[in-house]
Amino acid sequence: MSTPNTATRRAVRVDVIPPAAAEEPSPVVSEEEAEALVTEFGIGEGDLDEAVYDAANKDAADEYNDGAHPELSDDDAYEEVHDAADVRASSVNNQGATAQVQFLAECCGTAEGLRSLLEDLTSPPAARELTAAI
Repeated sequence: MSTPNTATRRAVRVDVIPPAAAEEPSPVVSEEEAEALVTEFGIGEGDLDEAVYDAANKDAADEYNDGAHPELSDDDAYEEVHDAADVRASSVNNQGATAQVQFLAECCGTAEGLRSLLEDLTSPPAARELTAAI
């Protein structure tokens, strides 16, 4: 005598909650705040170009050191991240002083860090040396 094979069907309920939409992080300084800083520090066209290139390439160096582009040779990976940084910096610089200040704010991470950087970049060399000596 064989026992019949039977299957029992049970209802299973699974609640799926979609992930929350990723919110764009708020900028360190708003466009209005950046414009105010440009005016306050008397930043003119081209005054921050080099600082933007430096900041973009510092980020590129961090990316490279974190192992970016492992599929490439070491030299090629280095070139790739730094070429991309130069393109990004050029794009930011072409957008004007307000965009530059906002970019540098993101690199500094805080409004206080940005203020300190802008003070260093816009003060005359003699004033920087005097401040450093104090």
